[in-house]
Amino acid sequence: MLNQVQTRLAVFCAIAAAIGFGVSFFATRPGSTQDVNLITDGRHEQAMEQARELYDALLLANWNRNQVDSRLFRLPDQDFDEDIKKRGPFYLSFMTGVPGFPGRQELAFCTDLYTRTNRARGVGAEGVTWRTEGFYIVALKNGQINQVPVEDVRLYAHEFQGKTLYSPVFPGMAVYRDDLRRIRLHPD
Repeated sequence: MLNQVQTRLAVFCAIAAAIGFGVSFFATRPGSTQDVNLITDGRHEQAMEQARELYDALLLANWNRNQVDSRLFRLPDQDFDEDIKKRGPFYLSFMTGVPGFPGRQELAFCTDLYTRTNRARGVGAEGVTWRTEGFYIVALKNGQINQVPVEDVRLYAHEFQGKTLYSPVFPGMAVYRDDLRRIRLHPD
């Protein structure tokens, strides 16, 4: 009789723990209603520290991302990305650039996780306004790891698989020029 009570109690505790874990585990998964402004409330220092760890790991692996622990490519703040589709556990925070991008020789990785586009809708096309704000975390292969404000980011046009892509470029890169297209901070 005592074994049955202990077994039921153990099962009950296991189920209760799983339910409690499930609530906290799934609270930040895709579809979460949590909206965190990562520009003001993100864990920036932790992200910069992880960027340094990732840089060191990539340097040791001779820039071969397949030889680096994939967990270093995903920041904990990714659970609160502005785009709900990017909150899942398999979405990586840090990007290394697409093949064929001329700046890839200089760019170790970057993330736009700490940028945000605030939109407001009014009446008609004239009533749509937005403001992109925040910063990228950028690591160049020369060892510079910085927070780059969106105002300083430029978009470099290049061809990839027959399509024109616009990749972000940052101060300190050879392909960076002030006259390149900017991220739209305000509607034209």
